[in-house]
Amino acid sequence: MTVSTLDRVRPVLELFPAGASVLGEDPTVTMLAGGRFNSTLRVRAATVDWVVRRAGFNDETFGIHREQELRVLRLAARFGFAPTVVYADPLQGALVTAYVDAPPLAADALDDPACVALLGRRLHALHQIPVPADLGRVEVPRTIERYLASPSLGDSPVPRARLKARLLRLLADYRRDRDALCHHDLHHGNILGDDPLCFIDWEYGGVGDPLFELAAVISYHDLSATLQDALVSAYDPALDRSQLAGACVLFDGLHALWLDAANDWSSVSPARRDALIRRLAEA
Repeated sequence: MTVSTLDRVRPVLELFPAGASVLGEDPTVTMLAGGRFNSTLRVRAATVDWVVRRAGFNDETFGIHREQELRVLRLAARFGFAPTVVYADPLQGALVTAYVDAPPLAADALDDPACVALLGRRLHALHQIPVPADLGRVEVPRTIERYLASPSLGDSPVPRARLKARLLRLLADYRRDRDALCHHDLHHGNILGDDPLCFIDWEYGGVGDPLFELAAVISYHDLSATLQDALVSAYDPALDRSQLAGACVLFDGLHALWLDAANDWSSVSPARRDALIRRLAEA
């Protein structure tokens, strides 16, 4: 049986009065590009324009905490870095936010130094947000260790034993830069608009080391040395480049381990796959 787009969002909208009311308005429901395991749809009616997300059931595998995600999302939205939350039920994996009328960045947008600099300035502003003392911490090194302790699925193109030895050496030398509110998953599809940029999909958000935020941008987009310089110069010219270089290798390793855990190497373009494997081999 084919499930209609309306039936996909109905279980979420029925959870709260405003959502149930929208069901009576004959809403227009369209699929949006979502994450690997989530379903994301736009719901439009006379009174609303929302994004409805239904989470998958792989949270434990990937270290996702829905209550933390909601706290982080609300904090980021308060400062203009994320869409406003309309409704959420973390236990149900249900999230409804305002729709942001801006497209995600194109895959090649960060080939432009001006766009990279814009993102660098925006990340610097994000990392200045005061964070509550009890907001959960995202420990990238611990996440890497957890993935290393788990078997890979499928046929990984990165030899696990060699990768493990390299990452453990880097982890032994790792020193946290400082604490800040971080998104931790800023590939171009999670960045909306032009100026100011808005960030979506905060599943991995929390208090973290800003070096890994920058490393994620560099790794996901295979930024050249010139583009990395544009990013760091806009973010903070005084940033320790050697520490960032180590964080980049660690994030590359984390990315490879995530692809192993998700058995999702096929989702990466051949060029990006080859670049990631090459960097890990050279590190």
